[in-house]
Amino acid sequence: MILWGPPGVGKTTLARLLAASTGAHFIVLSAVLSGVKEIRDAVEQGASVYHALKSVLKKQGLSTGLGDEGGFAPSLPANRA
Repeated sequence: MILWGPPGVGKTTLARLLAASTGAHFIVLSAVLSGVKEIRDAVEQGASVYHALKSVLKKQGLSTGLGDEGGFAPSLPANRA
């Protein structure tokens, strides 16, 4: 999740609260102070967490969704007739 907005509106606070309440992995990254290396490292960490989660969910018959495509949902049979 990427939060964007002016300074002081609570982006970091909201992200920390969401991460704490859901047990999510939280990476602190300042777009102003971070260089390319830090951004690449954060993207790699995020990708690792995502692929690990995807693997676990697949073993349980669940799937992942990104963006506004949904969330976690059980896989449904192709033909329910």
